[in-house]
Amino acid sequence: MKVAIVHRNPTTAHGLTLILEKYSDLQVVSEVSDFEESWAAIGDCNPGLVLIDSEFPNMEIESMINRVKALLPDAAIAVLTGSDDWANLNASIRAGAASFVSMKTDPEQLALCLRLVADGHVLVSSPLVVTLSDLFREETAAGENEVEHDLSDRELEILGHVASGATNLEVSEALTISENTVKVHMRNILGKLQLRNRQQAAAYALRNGLVSDSDLFERETEETLDYRGY
Repeated sequence: MKVAIVHRNPTTAHGLTLILEKYSDLQVVSEVSDFEESWAAIGDCNPGLVLIDSEFPNMEIESMINRVKALLPDAAIAVLTGSDDWANLNASIRAGAASFVSMKTDPEQLALCLRLVADGHVLVSSPLVVTLSDLFREETAAGENEVEHDLSDRELEILGHVASGATNLEVSEALTISENTVKVHMRNILGKLQLRNRQQAAAYALRNGLVSDSDLFERETEETLDYRGY
Protein backbone atom coordinates (compact mmCIF):
# COMPACT_ATOMS: atom_id res chain seq x y z
CA MET A 1 0.00 0.00 0.00
CA LYS A 2 1.27 3.45 -0.93
CA VAL A 3 1.24 5.98 1.92
CA ALA A 4 1.68 9.77 1.84
CA ILE A 5 2.70 11.52 5.06
CA VAL A 6 1.70 15.14 5.64
CA HIS A 7 3.32 16.56 8.78
CA ARG A 8 4.35 20.06 9.78
CA ASN A 9 7.67 18.78 11.13
CA PRO A 10 9.85 17.25 8.38
CA THR A 11 11.90 15.35 10.98
CA THR A 12 8.78 13.71 12.37
CA ALA A 13 7.56 12.95 8.86
CA HIS A 14 10.84 11.23 8.05
CA GLY A 15 10.75 9.37 11.37
CA LEU A 16 7.32 8.01 10.48
CA THR A 17 8.70 6.94 7.12
CA LEU A 18 11.52 5.02 8.82
CA ILE A 19 8.97 3.29 11.05
CA LEU A 20 6.68 2.30 8.19
CA GLU A 21 9.43 1.15 5.83
CA LYS A 22 10.06 -1.75 8.21
CA TYR A 23 6.83 -3.26 6.92
CA SER A 24 7.06 -4.63 3.40
CA ASP A 25 3.40 -3.94 2.60
CA LEU A 26 3.64 -0.22 3.49
CA GLN A 27 5.46 2.05 1.06
CA VAL A 28 5.83 5.76 1.84
CA VAL A 29 5.75 7.55 -1.52
CA SER A 30 5.54 11.16 -0.36
CA GLU A 31 6.55 13.33 2.60
CA VAL A 32 4.98 16.80 2.72
CA SER A 33 5.85 19.37 5.40
CA ASP A 34 4.59 22.48 3.56
CA PHE A 35 0.98 21.62 2.83
CA GLU A 36 0.00 24.96 1.32
CA GLU A 37 2.65 24.72 -1.40
CA SER A 38 3.03 20.97 -1.87
CA TRP A 39 -0.32 19.31 -1.21
CA ALA A 40 -1.18 18.96 -4.93
CA ALA A 41 2.03 17.00 -5.50
CA ILE A 42 0.59 14.18 -3.40
CA GLY A 43 -1.67 13.31 -6.28
CA ASP A 44 1.28 12.47 -8.55
CA CYS A 45 2.20 9.59 -6.22
CA ASN A 46 -1.37 8.21 -6.15
CA PRO A 47 -1.25 6.95 -2.54
CA GLY A 48 -3.98 4.70 -1.20
CA LEU A 49 -3.73 6.32 2.22
CA VAL A 50 -2.78 9.81 3.41
CA LEU A 51 -1.62 10.30 7.00
CA ILE A 52 -2.24 13.93 8.03
CA ASP A 53 -0.90 15.88 11.00
CA SER A 54 -3.86 17.46 12.81
CA GLU A 55 -1.96 20.52 14.01
CA PHE A 56 -0.57 22.34 10.99
CA PRO A 57 -0.02 26.04 11.83
CA ASN A 58 -2.59 28.34 10.21
CA MET A 59 -4.30 25.40 8.52
CA GLU A 60 -7.68 23.97 9.47
CA ILE A 61 -7.73 20.17 9.48
CA GLU A 62 -11.14 20.10 7.78
CA SER A 63 -9.82 22.19 4.90
CA MET A 64 -6.78 19.93 4.53
CA ILE A 65 -8.92 16.79 4.48
CA ASN A 66 -11.32 18.27 1.95
CA ARG A 67 -8.47 19.22 -0.38
CA VAL A 68 -6.95 15.75 -0.19
CA LYS A 69 -10.35 14.12 -0.76
CA ALA A 70 -10.93 16.29 -3.84
CA LEU A 71 -7.49 15.35 -5.15
CA LEU A 72 -7.67 11.66 -4.24
CA PRO A 73 -11.34 10.66 -3.83
CA ASP A 74 -10.52 6.97 -3.44
CA ALA A 75 -7.74 7.38 -0.87
CA ALA A 76 -8.31 6.68 2.83
CA ILE A 77 -7.35 9.47 5.22
CA ALA A 78 -5.93 9.00 8.72
CA VAL A 79 -5.41 11.90 11.11
CA LEU A 80 -2.38 11.78 13.40
CA THR A 81 -2.58 13.82 16.59
CA GLY A 82 -0.26 14.45 19.49
CA SER A 83 -2.92 16.03 21.69
CA ASP A 84 -6.48 15.51 22.88
CA ASP A 85 -7.74 18.65 21.09
CA TRP A 86 -11.46 18.05 20.58
CA ALA A 87 -11.79 20.83 17.99
CA ASN A 88 -9.47 19.03 15.57
CA LEU A 89 -11.01 15.62 16.26
CA ASN A 90 -14.52 16.97 15.76
CA ALA A 91 -13.54 18.73 12.53
CA SER A 92 -11.90 15.53 11.29
CA ILE A 93 -15.09 13.56 11.98
CA ARG A 94 -17.21 16.09 10.14
CA ALA A 95 -14.83 16.07 7.16
CA GLY A 96 -15.04 12.27 6.98
CA ALA A 97 -11.56 11.20 8.05
CA ALA A 98 -11.37 7.43 8.39
CA SER A 99 -9.03 7.19 11.37
CA PHE A 100 -7.78 9.15 14.36
CA VAL A 101 -4.40 7.92 15.54
CA SER A 102 -2.57 9.14 18.62
CA MET A 103 1.17 9.80 18.46
CA LYS A 104 1.28 7.57 21.57
CA THR A 105 0.40 4.57 19.41
CA ASP A 106 3.30 2.14 19.16
CA PRO A 107 4.75 1.34 15.69
CA GLU A 108 3.16 -2.10 15.43
CA GLN A 109 -0.28 -0.72 16.23
CA LEU A 110 0.24 2.22 13.86
CA ALA A 111 1.02 -0.16 11.00
CA LEU A 112 -2.03 -2.26 11.90
CA CYS A 113 -4.26 0.83 11.98
CA LEU A 114 -3.08 1.95 8.55
CA ARG A 115 -3.71 -1.49 7.05
CA LEU A 116 -7.24 -1.58 8.47
CA VAL A 117 -8.02 1.96 7.33
CA ALA A 118 -6.84 1.12 3.82
CA ASP A 119 -9.24 -1.84 3.88
CA GLY A 120 -12.17 0.48 4.59
CA HIS A 121 -12.32 0.35 8.38
CA VAL A 122 -12.77 3.42 10.57
CA LEU A 123 -10.56 3.49 13.67
CA VAL A 124 -10.01 5.52 16.81
CA SER A 125 -6.84 4.60 18.69
CA SER A 126 -7.44 3.81 22.35
CA PRO A 127 -5.65 6.87 23.88
CA LEU A 128 -8.35 9.03 22.26
CA VAL A 129 -11.38 6.96 23.29
CA VAL A 130 -11.69 8.58 26.72
CA THR A 131 -11.42 12.06 25.17
CA LEU A 132 -14.15 11.31 22.66
CA SER A 133 -16.47 9.85 25.27
CA ASP A 134 -15.95 12.70 27.74
CA LEU A 135 -16.50 15.35 25.13
CA PHE A 136 -19.62 13.74 23.76
CA ARG A 137 -21.03 13.85 27.29
CA GLU A 138 -20.05 17.53 27.61
CA GLU A 139 -21.85 18.36 24.38
CA THR A 140 -24.95 16.55 25.61
CA ALA A 141 -24.84 18.40 28.95
CA ALA A 142 -24.52 21.70 27.09
CA GLY A 143 -27.81 20.95 25.36
CA GLU A 144 -26.48 20.55 21.84
CA ASN A 145 -29.38 20.23 19.43
CA GLU A 146 -29.37 17.29 17.06
CA VAL A 147 -31.32 16.95 13.84
CA GLU A 148 -34.69 15.43 14.67
CA HIS A 149 -34.98 11.95 13.27
CA ASP A 150 -37.66 9.52 12.22
CA LEU A 151 -35.62 6.37 12.75
CA SER A 152 -37.55 3.17 13.21
CA ASP A 153 -37.08 0.98 16.27
CA ARG A 154 -34.98 -1.42 14.17
CA GLU A 155 -32.79 1.42 12.86
CA LEU A 156 -32.25 2.71 16.40
CA GLU A 157 -31.30 -0.80 17.48
CA ILE A 158 -28.78 -1.12 14.65
CA LEU A 159 -27.38 2.35 15.33
CA GLY A 160 -26.75 1.37 18.94
CA HIS A 161 -24.80 -1.70 17.85
CA VAL A 162 -22.77 0.31 15.31
CA ALA A 163 -21.93 2.97 17.88
CA SER A 164 -20.52 0.31 20.19
CA GLY A 165 -18.13 -0.78 17.40
CA ALA A 166 -19.99 -3.77 15.94
CA THR A 167 -19.38 -4.75 12.32
CA ASN A 168 -22.24 -5.33 9.91
CA LEU A 169 -21.71 -9.06 10.30
CA GLU A 170 -21.81 -8.83 14.09
CA VAL A 171 -25.00 -6.76 13.94
CA SER A 172 -26.61 -9.26 11.57
CA GLU A 173 -25.73 -12.14 13.88
CA ALA A 174 -26.97 -10.31 16.98
CA LEU A 175 -30.30 -9.40 15.37
CA THR A 176 -30.69 -12.56 13.24
CA ILE A 177 -30.99 -10.65 9.97
CA SER A 178 -28.87 -10.72 6.82
CA GLU A 179 -25.73 -8.62 6.51
CA ASN A 180 -27.17 -7.01 3.37
CA THR A 181 -30.24 -5.93 5.37
CA VAL A 182 -27.92 -4.25 7.89
CA LYS A 183 -26.21 -2.38 5.05
CA VAL A 184 -29.55 -1.16 3.74
CA HIS A 185 -30.55 0.02 7.21
CA MET A 186 -27.22 1.85 7.60
CA ARG A 187 -27.73 3.71 4.33
CA ASN A 188 -31.20 4.70 5.49
CA ILE A 189 -29.88 5.80 8.89
CA LEU A 190 -27.20 8.03 7.36
CA GLY A 191 -29.73 9.51 4.94
CA LYS A 192 -32.32 10.28 7.62
CA LEU A 193 -29.74 11.83 9.96
CA GLN A 194 -28.04 13.70 7.12
CA LEU A 195 -24.69 12.20 8.07
CA ARG A 196 -21.85 11.08 5.85
CA ASN A 197 -20.30 8.13 7.60
CA ARG A 198 -20.41 5.65 10.45
CA GLN A 199 -18.27 7.64 12.86
CA GLN A 200 -20.69 10.57 12.61
CA ALA A 201 -23.56 8.15 13.23
CA ALA A 202 -21.70 6.76 16.25
CA ALA A 203 -21.19 10.29 17.60
CA TYR A 204 -24.91 10.98 17.16
CA ALA A 205 -25.81 7.80 19.03
CA LEU A 206 -23.45 8.65 21.91
CA ARG A 207 -24.74 12.21 22.27
CA ASN A 208 -28.32 10.99 22.38
CA GLY A 209 -27.78 8.18 24.85
CA LEU A 210 -28.28 5.37 22.34
CA VAL A 211 -25.10 3.62 23.52
CA SER A 212 -23.55 3.58 26.98
CA ASP A 213 -19.97 4.47 27.83
CA SER A 214 -19.40 0.94 29.10
CA ASP A 215 -19.85 -0.39 25.57
CA LEU A 216 -17.01 1.83 24.42
CA PHE A 217 -14.61 1.06 27.26
CA GLU A 218 -15.02 -2.68 26.75
CA ARG A 219 -13.37 -2.18 23.37
CA GLU A 220 -10.57 -0.01 24.73
CA THR A 221 -8.65 -3.12 25.72
CA GLU A 222 -8.32 -4.02 22.05
CA GLU A 223 -6.03 -0.99 21.47
CA THR A 224 -8.41 0.50 18.89
CA LEU A 225 -12.09 1.27 18.69
CA ASP A 226 -13.18 -0.01 15.31
CA TYR A 227 -16.15 1.38 13.38
CA ARG A 228 -15.84 -0.65 10.18
CA GLY A 229 -17.24 0.67 6.91
CA TYR A 230 -19.98 -0.97 4.92
